[in-house]
Amino acid sequence: MWAGYRLHSGGPLGPTPESTAANPLQEVLSLIEKVYVDSVSVDSLHKPAIDALLAQLDPFSAYLPAEDLQAANEPLEGSFEGIGVEFTRLNDSVLVVAALSGGPSEQAGIRAGDKIVEVDGKPLGGPDLTNQMVIHQLRGKKGSRVKLGIFRSGQPSLLYFTVVRDKIPIYSLDLAYHIKPGTAYIRLNKFAASTMQEFGEAFDRLNRQQKIERLILDLRGNPGGYLNAATDLADEFLDGNKLITYTEGRTKPREEFNASRLGRFEQGKLLVLIDEGSASASEIIAGSVQDWDRGLLMGRRSFGKGTVQEQFDLQAGAGLRLTVARYYTPSGRCIQKPYDDLGLEWPDDELKAKHSPASDTTRYRTASGRSVFAGGGIMPDSVVSEEGPKLGSLLYSLISSGELIRYSYYCSDRYRKELTAAGSAAGFAAQNSLPTAVLSGLPSFVQLDDFTPNAPQWKSEQAEIAHWLKAYLGRQLYNSEGFYRVLHRRDPVLQRALQVLGQ
Repeated sequence: MWAGYRLHSGGPLGPTPESTAANPLQEVLSLIEKVYVDSVSVDSLHKPAIDALLAQLDPFSAYLPAEDLQAANEPLEGSFEGIGVEFTRLNDSVLVVAALSGGPSEQAGIRAGDKIVEVDGKPLGGPDLTNQMVIHQLRGKKGSRVKLGIFRSGQPSLLYFTVVRDKIPIYSLDLAYHIKPGTAYIRLNKFAASTMQEFGEAFDRLNRQQKIERLILDLRGNPGGYLNAATDLADEFLDGNKLITYTEGRTKPREEFNASRLGRFEQGKLLVLIDEGSASASEIIAGSVQDWDRGLLMGRRSFGKGTVQEQFDLQAGAGLRLTVARYYTPSGRCIQKPYDDLGLEWPDDELKAKHSPASDTTRYRTASGRSVFAGGGIMPDSVVSEEGPKLGSLLYSLISSGELIRYSYYCSDRYRKELTAAGSAAGFAAQNSLPTAVLSGLPSFVQLDDFTPNAPQWKSEQAEIAHWLKAYLGRQLYNSEGFYRVLHRRDPVLQRALQVLGQ
């Protein structure tokens, strides 16, 4: 879970007087190195020892060895150098989920559904293959070349592509479009270094197309990121010098973050979507919008992460993300969920409640005097349960087993011409049905016990399965835009949001 954290600006931290003094941990390591019966690399003991130490503090403080630090920072820094594909491991093979738009793989001709079976003449695959092994072989310095052997359905032999690695952006904005006349929809998946630029460009583009009078900001599943990205985005919606959030810790005096400039959308109708996957920086946005009565929150109770991590550079290239403060909403709420409850979803009876958990019954007030509570996440103003694949359903089995995704890869190759006839993600999503052959071929393709064209669950769930199959096909054909545009047509939270904005 990403914290709403700040990157420490200093260099490697040198030893302090306290750290040079003898301590039990250092003494134990020294004795192991000197007299233990077998030869042991003391360096290999550092990480588990530090992990055990940090586990006594909180779930969000973390030690990152040098080899892991860059990978941990990449999603927030906004780029890496490589070939520009999203991949998954499927049946011991590396399957291309998407060739990133404008990236080197797309320019070379690689597309979704391709299997990468060779890298520079060496086979890639097998039961022992890991994501890290794939990343190690596909990433490299900008300008370096890699020759990929590709298996493509329908081709009699392997295809070979030489890809020149380049800088690959990591986007935090999944989708931005006019979902209704005058109503814009923007979905963010994280708060990274590039988030404000992405949001600003998308908002301005949509506003030029048609003046935005209503905005739906979708933060469902957004685990957070940089604190300053969250406060900068909140500043787009709050006028004057309103307080956005403040942080405070044992060694960190209170620091306030206020609106300070004219934002892009300080007056129109605002609706923010959240759920149990919305955490940290997402909750800073949600809390400030709710406390100032700037807009409405809709969906499910948020995750409940109210702490701030600061990243420190250690010697030998390692890093430490240490919890240094708590953040509070403008009304004074700390929405940190009890650590013992982390990883647990809110039960249905609590989800429907109009107040927060009994762990904190302190009553706080919004700008208009409405009661809000702390003690574990942010309760939306309007609770709407998301209707996803239900445990025990055929749809759940098809998705969790990977069979529905595997079939979407097959169909995106086999029926590409028919599926792309609409010419765009919007056109594809607007089509009422899939080609008959696509849906009818699913039962015979899928390798699940007791799943046949005559299976009772297949008949009763066919419409919902077709909907999710179409979404996965949209992802293969039009990336995240195609995926979400299809899902939006039967998204109960979003449909309710549109109703409320129309009232």
